[in-house]
Amino acid sequence: MRFRITLLLLAPLVFGCAQAPNRGSAIPIADVRAQSAHLAPPPLAPIAAVVLPASALARFAGEYRSATDPLERIRFEIRDGAPGFAHAGGFDPVVPVGPRTFRLGPLAFEFTEPVFGTPTRFTFERGGRLATYIQSPTPWRPTMRELAAFEGLYRSEELDVEWTFALRDGRLEVHRKHFPEQALAPDEHDVLRLIDVFEDETLTRLLAFARDAAGTVTGFRLTTDGVADLGFARSR
Repeated sequence: MRFRITLLLLAPLVFGCAQAPNRGSAIPIADVRAQSAHLAPPPLAPIAAVVLPASALARFAGEYRSATDPLERIRFEIRDGAPGFAHAGGFDPVVPVGPRTFRLGPLAFEFTEPVFGTPTRFTFERGGRLATYIQSPTPWRPTMRELAAFEGLYRSEELDVEWTFALRDGRLEVHRKHFPEQALAPDEHDVLRLIDVFEDETLTRLLAFARDAAGTVTGFRLTTDGVADLGFARSR
């Protein structure tokens, strides 16, 4: 079983939050915080902040995805003139220390120069490795006719399950045994996002659809935490 660890920084303490497939395997956040509290961080050098105009900050705004995990995403936003990273339930402001560099406690985020037609990236060192995040493409805004192309019954031989997609009240829903109907959100072209909210976790799945030479949807590949490329074939 693989746990997914997301690092958040609430200066001056860095702590982790763990997500697990079920309640029995969940790691209590309080325990992680308690362990982190015993690690005395080295003193940080004073941050020499620079002042960047709003137009310069706005160039970096948007959603970014991990280069190694498409489900791991974070937004860089400007709130009340202050740049920072937005995540579920919070906002961590960062300090500009250069034209393309920002500091968040001990972490330094280095952005590439925004170029039209090329996704902006930022990198930072995490756990002794360099992590890279890439700006997400422009969100896909499909019409009802385009969403109708995904309606049908899909079966996974690997999971031995069937999912039915149907339009209702202006949205595309998935119907699954033992689950309530759930709306699918457009992600990028021919990719839909399914989010299930449970008592102890939120599970995000990406559904990347395939088409034949005539443009007809034939199935999709399912990616979620710890599992990738589970195949579903369209049966009708």
